[in-house]
Amino acid sequence: MKNVLIITGSPRRRGVCARYAEELAESLRGMDVRVGQWNMAESSVAGCNGCEACRRRFAVLANSERTDAAGESDGQLGIHSAPAHEARGASRSGQFGSSDSPSLTFQRPTGNDLVVIDRPIGARVSGYCIIRDDMQKLYTMLDAAEEVHVVCPVYFAGPPGQFKCVLDRLQPYWELRRGPHALPGAADAPKRPVTLHIIGAGGDPFGFAPLETVIRSSFGAAGFRVSEVIDRVGWGQPESESEKQTFPALSEGE
Repeated sequence: MKNVLIITGSPRRRGVCARYAEELAESLRGMDVRVGQWNMAESSVAGCNGCEACRRRFAVLANSERTDAAGESDGQLGIHSAPAHEARGASRSGQFGSSDSPSLTFQRPTGNDLVVIDRPIGARVSGYCIIRDDMQKLYTMLDAAEEVHVVCPVYFAGPPGQFKCVLDRLQPYWELRRGPHALPGAADAPKRPVTLHIIGAGGDPFGFAPLETVIRSSFGAAGFRVSEVIDRVGWGQPESESEKQTFPALSEGE
């Protein structure tokens, strides 16, 4: 059974995005998949401060493996020992998604639908960010997900500021895939699909292209791909909102 994660990027509780996400979740459950949900409105996530702690932690993992390999090749250890990453159940040899590694579980916030994952520890980013907040739970859920749906409102053509913090905190995935101490094979692993559902009242002549670009960039760096963008602008809005005319574009300097 497939693990599907719904991320709701709106900071507003019980708003249009929340209602849409619940309907989406019910629809997905009807397709016999396991559904997890993470809501911005129920979470507190700080912005990335560029400290590079995640890079240093991947460096420690890489250096420990080089030390293990050197000890085995020249006999300095005097014994034959498995590399540290094998002892931890992880793999940096390109076996991305090995079924031999331990599994994690997580529970969606409402207490429904237990989701079990099976990914090597070395292919997870849970615990690699030094900031301890609600992003840690999202890391675990993203590590588990085989498919992601992002439900996000349009705030002046882009994402809400709170959700932009979440997107910036996907940096550990970039380090795992593309950083100087990247997991071998991670960058070549198949990208998991993301569907972006765009919610808004409508009327902005600048549209939502910047929001789409930011989602494609952040999730693309994290090893996902935006496979579909669903325009739901006007969904759940009063008729006076959903059918209103586009307001005139501001002239330069206004």
